[in-house]
Amino acid sequence: MSSASELKPDRVWDVAHMTIKEIREAAGLSQAMLSRRLAIPQSTIRAWEAGEEFPEYVRFMVALLTGVITISS
Repeated sequence: MSSASELKPDRVWDVAHMTIKEIREAAGLSQAMLSRRLAIPQSTIRAWEAGEEFPEYVRFMVALLTGVITISS
């Protein structure tokens, strides 16, 4: 049973294999711009891009909030 809103499977698969930096660059954003968009410190973005661990959902949250993946109806 599918919900009314579904993620595009091919893009979700792509995002699952992308780094935060690749997602940010795909969205055309600088670290500062992404920091403002997510309302988190730029140092957090730098740490993620340098390899600091983060919960897996963050990768998808960043992709959704930057428009790299979308929810379609």
